[in-house]
Amino acid sequence: MSTPLLKTKFYVPPVRPELVSRPRLIERLNAGLRRDPGFARKLTLISAPAGFGKTTLLSEWAHSRGRSEICPYVAWLSLDRDDDDPRSFWTYLIAALRTVHTDLPAGSGQALGQDTLYLIDPVPGAKLPPVQSFLIPLLNQIATLPERIVLILDDYHVISTQAIHEGIQFVLDHQPGQLHLALSTRTDPPMPLARLRGRGQLTELRQADLRFTPEEAGEFLRQVAGRHLRVDEVMTLNSRTEGWAAGLQMAALSMRGLDDLSNFVHAFAGSDRYVIDYLSEEVLQHQPGDVQTFLLQTAVLDHLAGPLCDALTGRDDGQATLERLERENLFVIGLDEKRRWFRYHRLFRDLLRQRLQQDHMDLVPILHRRASEWYEQNDRITPAVDHALWAKDFERAARLIDGVAGRLWGHGEQSSLSRQLDALPEEHLHARPRLCIFHAMVLFAAGRSDAAASRLHLAQRALDSATSPDHRALSGMLAAARAFVSFSQDDPVTIIRLSRQAIEQYSPPKREGEGSDENLMWKSIATYTLGLSLRLSGDLEAACQTLSEAVRLSTETGNDYVALLARLNLARLQTQQGHLRRGAEMLRLALQLADERRMSQLPIAGLLSIELGGILVEWNELDEAMTLLEKGAELVERGDDVTALEMSYAFMARALYAQGDVDGTDSLIQRMECVAAKADVSPWLLYWIAALKLQVYITRGQLSTAAQLARQLGLSVDEEPIYLREMAYSPLVRLYVARGQPEATMGLLERLLRVAEAEERLGRVIATLILRALSLQAQGDMDQALAELERALSLAKPEGYVRVFAEQGPTMADLLRRAASRGIAPAYASRLLAACDPSEPKAGPDAQPLIEPLSRRELEVLRYLATDLTMWEIAEQLFIASSTVRSHTKNIYGKLNVHDRREAVRRAQALGLLN
Repeated sequence: MSTPLLKTKFYVPPVRPELVSRPRLIERLNAGLRRDPGFARKLTLISAPAGFGKTTLLSEWAHSRGRSEICPYVAWLSLDRDDDDPRSFWTYLIAALRTVHTDLPAGSGQALGQDTLYLIDPVPGAKLPPVQSFLIPLLNQIATLPERIVLILDDYHVISTQAIHEGIQFVLDHQPGQLHLALSTRTDPPMPLARLRGRGQLTELRQADLRFTPEEAGEFLRQVAGRHLRVDEVMTLNSRTEGWAAGLQMAALSMRGLDDLSNFVHAFAGSDRYVIDYLSEEVLQHQPGDVQTFLLQTAVLDHLAGPLCDALTGRDDGQATLERLERENLFVIGLDEKRRWFRYHRLFRDLLRQRLQQDHMDLVPILHRRASEWYEQNDRITPAVDHALWAKDFERAARLIDGVAGRLWGHGEQSSLSRQLDALPEEHLHARPRLCIFHAMVLFAAGRSDAAASRLHLAQRALDSATSPDHRALSGMLAAARAFVSFSQDDPVTIIRLSRQAIEQYSPPKREGEGSDENLMWKSIATYTLGLSLRLSGDLEAACQTLSEAVRLSTETGNDYVALLARLNLARLQTQQGHLRRGAEMLRLALQLADERRMSQLPIAGLLSIELGGILVEWNELDEAMTLLEKGAELVERGDDVTALEMSYAFMARALYAQGDVDGTDSLIQRMECVAAKADVSPWLLYWIAALKLQVYITRGQLSTAAQLARQLGLSVDEEPIYLREMAYSPLVRLYVARGQPEATMGLLERLLRVAEAEERLGRVIATLILRALSLQAQGDMDQALAELERALSLAKPEGYVRVFAEQGPTMADLLRRAASRGIAPAYASRLLAACDPSEPKAGPDAQPLIEPLSRRELEVLRYLATDLTMWEIAEQLFIASSTVRSHTKNIYGKLNVHDRREAVRRAQALGLLN
């Protein structure tokens, strides 16, 4: 070749001082080499869009000690557009291989590639000979080397000449074990990658692999920007950039010198000047005109599909174009294995939308309207509504929402419904009483009771001012919604009246466009509110019958949300009546139903998990309970139901208290107070918060503070029990006992017991008997105290109550010891004592000679395994399900490294776990 070679193309880029090492990726690259050349993979492919750190990663790998121990020699070639010529490409490739010859052992490869270079260019300007004529001698020579070489071709995407691709394929087909090829590229090369992948001959890293983890992003931002960001700020930036190295670098450059990092982090998007410049220069400007047009016209979409893109662009090549863009790594991300749905990288999408808004503003609403029409035709109403709203076609949006509001509500998708209704201008809501009613329902769930009442008032006005064939049905809807919203006032009498009014007003005609009988759907809602109000008023038998009818009606009409709510409250009825096992089973079946209805990731499923977690807390199954409670809270937090959110925090607070984490309990109480301060929550929730606060104050010995809170709430031992305040009576009694006034509580406890027994609420009976026992104990009447405790134990034992005893603290422990010494339920009392004082088991987790200690529950099960009891009998002794015993037993076997019960007992005895 007559033109001198540019030697800098052979230099391995140095490792930059601010490099964030990525050992997880280096390890994957090294795995493709392996020590035995006969089993090494042929090709390493790093394929990702611009700015994802491909060259930086290869540079780190080339300099890494781990690679050098397996494959000590690296030949590097940085490609550019001039190399898209066969003569130039092969000349530089062979020259790159020759750069390692000085490092090879003496006598090996000293003339590596020299003869081959002559074969390529025997006479300057002559026609390039067939590729095999110079590659065969080169590969033969490489096959004689005593060491392996990694040949790295960086920026291979600049190569478009088919002859070069065919030559590389020839190398791969006849590649000796002494050579490993590595390519970095923005687009997949036209090679049979699937064949290499299927034969295990390919190591590949792609966009998803190269994304920075939050930890890597934090270190990168610190190195480049010289600033320490909070964890949440790092998480936000990493999410906005989707782990894109170049995006993080541009964010780091932009934040230099800024004082207010928080606002910058939350505002950072594709409108940042560095992002715009980079993506414009490196990506957009390099695309043909038709591709740029396609990108801009489809930028309004959050999700891309071929037919949808065709509807926006007026073309018929949407699917082919998307597949091509994905192959070329043009910031297009596939969303399914069938390659039907895609999306743009968020920052790239932001840039496209900004360009579209700047250059074709008048086209934006047209594109959104086309998208809305396509989604409606394909029965995807939620995105159809969203695009109609973005197009400001509010009449269309209102019509679409009106058609699916019942379906969304019935499937538990209140968040989507709320968001769309909030986006409609007032005038479009006023003209549609149905939408006003649905809006009131979602506003109430979000804790905005006043706004909900206002919406219902508008619905009534609209109904009064117009004659409609649906007037009777709409009146029923309105009555049912008023009953629902009236729960904020805790007025069971009004709720019962409105619910019955709604039920009586319903006739059966179907409404056009509804997937189920909407009249029956609203009848099921009214039946549910009636059942719930009956439960809250204490008429449990009538509540049970009515809620069962609500389950039947809602199931019949496909109103899965109300069906699950009704099942939830039926389970609560069971627990109120003391049937914990039956309640837990009902909740498990409801969760199974939610899964079958594809509602397992909705807030209603979270509420079911929370309720089940509450029962497990009572059984002292705290590990399993916390798993359910945390999962449930996460799901509930996705929605807008303030009551469900407060309940999730309350159950978690009780679980933390049971674990001895009083500070954690206090923190959750404060969170509950913050939520309650920003929303209209029911009074019974406020009393629940107060009860938890009183419990914490008493535990910390802050009796004066607790007494002050009780006075502020108007709580008194002289009052007639009110159902809504029942949660606060237990800590109130404990407060009086702790202050040396136990005799003052007896009247209240007598009234509480009388009401609980009359309403057959066994759970409240047990709790009240326990409080009477503690009060009598404090008055010195030990015989009567033990008599009350004995009755409580006899009622509680069949259902396995634990925490209602244990959370009373040391005084209960003393009473339980006395009971056991007198032969009162000694086995049950011993179990409760262990819960009162978790330090009682001698072989606690910290004292076990195991890598992974047994939990306290597993220790209990282990002791029973040493007996002759069956799994079912052990479950009966521990008041848990036999499936739970089997689960614990499986964990025990794993931790002890045994395979059966006999081995487990023998191993436990050797370790002193049964002493």
